[in-house]
Amino acid sequence: MTAVASPLLQDVFARAADPNECERFERQLKSAGYCRRPVRLKGGVTSIDSQTGEVVGRYSTDDEPDGTLLKCCGNRREAVCPSCAEVYRGDAYQLVVSGMRGGKGVPETVIEHPMVFLTLTAPSFGPVHSRRVIDGQARRCRPRRDGGICPHGVPLGCSLVHDEDDERLGEPLCTECFEYEHAVLWNALAPELWRRTAIQFPRELARLTGVSQNKLSARVSYVKVAEFQRRGALHFHCVLRLDVLDDDGEIVAPPARFTEQLLVDAATAAAQHASFLSPGSPAHPGLPIGWGAQIEARPLDADTSKLTAGYIAKYATKSTEVVGGLLYRLEPGDIDRLKVRPHVQRLVKTAWDLALRRELHPLKLRRWAHQLGFRGHCFTKSRRYSTTFTALRQARHEHVLRRQGQLRDRSRDVRYWRYSGAGYRTPGDAWLAESGRRRAVRQRRVAREELRSSPVEGRRR
Repeated sequence: MTAVASPLLQDVFARAADPNECERFERQLKSAGYCRRPVRLKGGVTSIDSQTGEVVGRYSTDDEPDGTLLKCCGNRREAVCPSCAEVYRGDAYQLVVSGMRGGKGVPETVIEHPMVFLTLTAPSFGPVHSRRVIDGQARRCRPRRDGGICPHGVPLGCSLVHDEDDERLGEPLCTECFEYEHAVLWNALAPELWRRTAIQFPRELARLTGVSQNKLSARVSYVKVAEFQRRGALHFHCVLRLDVLDDDGEIVAPPARFTEQLLVDAATAAAQHASFLSPGSPAHPGLPIGWGAQIEARPLDADTSKLTAGYIAKYATKSTEVVGGLLYRLEPGDIDRLKVRPHVQRLVKTAWDLALRRELHPLKLRRWAHQLGFRGHCFTKSRRYSTTFTALRQARHEHVLRRQGQLRDRSRDVRYWRYSGAGYRTPGDAWLAESGRRRAVRQRRVAREELRSSPVEGRRR
């Protein structure tokens, strides 16, 4: 009796039936980075010599498999597309580390500038279950000798030692005591809170050095990443660097009196002073928006800069996975069908309901309910800190064209594309892409291990 192949295998066999087309399809997958949900395009490119008007090259998707070209989605979130997130993480790492060590258009002398790693947290909106680790040993969640209960009859202590994957982590001890409206509004206004904190940096530097802000020569450059905690609140990790611009507009090291400790003191004072009230009305007064009590600022050096850059780049590809993994904007029918923790569902519902208040309309909370109210970008930097994503992507694009011998200085490209769809046409194509991605990950891991185990002299050669 002949076994019938599954639909997925039938798709794979159909793709492999034509070796030439299968090879071209594999090249497209590799070119798109084995993207999980690529964009399918139809059209082509005509390269024209800028001086003579002669056509020097032509490309069309008519000869490609399925008559389309696969372009990677470019999504930064690892939960959506691991391959595109890996590229984004690499670019983010280069962006962060070049601001610490130089390169990519940043002078190498920045390594001599005072630099500080700043962590800013949200205030408490109510007691939650947490995992406390002291001296490398996990301790009880909320030990209380005298016990005590909240106004709603819920015990205020927890004597359990939670595991790292405990589903209760981040859950409020009492959901009625937890300030859900305050938490959502804080997330929504966190970008504005950071803006005011950044404005406060030079003011605090001027105060600590005893000069007016107009005469202050040093400026703070920064890069930061936003990370969600299990309780659904954000906290920020930032790299701050002190710079001075010379007469030619080049970045140089500040005078000796601008020390790392001075930057630590200025950053801490700025975070403590930055606060304001959320939009309010007579029926609903504004709530205080400020940083939590846990503000940590510590100097950075050459030994810790690489680890810090990797840490920030890793969280640049994260979103709300730690609290529930809501990755797309929500529709009205989604609110009651969310497959997330009750705590997260209530945060989303609170954001959805707060959007109806007239004074909160500018926050567009329904648009950002899947982000628990957060409306900013997870990864931002000041203009002078380092290079840009656009510059890194352009350099990578030109490098690929140069390797293929297609980079022409005197040509201009006429592009004509139209959208054909997103994702793969068949489950078999999606399986081939995922298999290729995992194979590429293994190959990169083996290459890294061989590079690390090889002698230094061999690597130099």
